[in-house]
Amino acid sequence: MAAERDLEKTAQNTTLNILFDSTGNFLLYPTMLGIKVINVVTNRCVTILGKTDNIRPLQVALFQGRIKRQKAAITMEQEASENPALQNILNDPTAFCTAYKLVNTSNKCCRT
Repeated sequence: MAAERDLEKTAQNTTLNILFDSTGNFLLYPTMLGIKVINVVTNRCVTILGKTDNIRPLQVALFQGRIKRQKAAITMEQEASENPALQNILNDPTAFCTAYKLVNTSNKCCRT
């Protein structure tokens, strides 16, 4: 609660953002609970990223590109196939965020 009062006093409160994914079906925005992912087609909250972490996200960015390097080479047959498991390996969307007064004391990178 004190962190929220402190956040309201600063100008950082006006820098919250909102973004759509590449399909236009999902909307991401920061809240006090975490990063909400809303399906705009069904108008339902799909998930809240970072809900279990003790963070207050302010800015959200989303990378949905394909990775440039892989551990194993992909053949032309694999690339041309309609294998959904292969598509999941190639497409790995990643959400990035900035948080208010976040201090990582564990020296570990956390991924949600």
